[in-house]
Amino acid sequence: MGFDYSSIHVFADSDGPERTRSRIVERLLDVLPGTPVAARDANRSIVVGPTDRWIFVGDTSSATDDGDPVALESLIHELSMVAPTLAIHMSDSACVHLYLRHNGELVDRFGTGIFPFYPFTSAEEAASFRGVEARWAPFAMNDAGPATLRSVWDTKHNANGIVKTTAAVLGIHPELAGCGFTIFDEAEEIYFRDWVQDESLLSRQFDEFHFLIPNEGG
Repeated sequence: MGFDYSSIHVFADSDGPERTRSRIVERLLDVLPGTPVAARDANRSIVVGPTDRWIFVGDTSSATDDGDPVALESLIHELSMVAPTLAIHMSDSACVHLYLRHNGELVDRFGTGIFPFYPFTSAEEAASFRGVEARWAPFAMNDAGPATLRSVWDTKHNANGIVKTTAAVLGIHPELAGCGFTIFDEAEEIYFRDWVQDESLLSRQFDEFHFLIPNEGG
């Protein structure tokens, strides 16, 4: 039926991809609680993608069943302190939310409904998720980008298509815009390396960080 994932992308053009990527890794290691461990012992894993115009970050705390939305939002906040950060949240390929943050503040958001796949409950609620395309202009590949976003940012367009078009306007690799550390295809959880089909992309540097996070309940 549909896909579930959260995909994070940190804008790297303003400060240079290599420097931005290094700052992302430094920030992760500074702010994440827990002990670095082998992947098999971890209860939270994060991947940082290759240097690019936008640097991909995936986090297992976005998992559908046993995820930690508070931890995910905290990570997005911290990344936005490094550079403008886009979070793409997809629910069942039926509803998508896009959040653009910078310096810990919300710059803009767009959404097609209320998660998991319900319509907005009022015109006011819908208006709050309409998105202001001009706020995305600094991150578009060309001057036509904002108008293209406006042409697909509505509740009538397919959620997957909205992500694809948004990624093209912003210069994000389409396969990385459509997955996190994992992606859920109904009940099946698929590791990003098993999902991405672009072998040339996968041959580039992806760094994984695995942590054992203490259980607050003891």
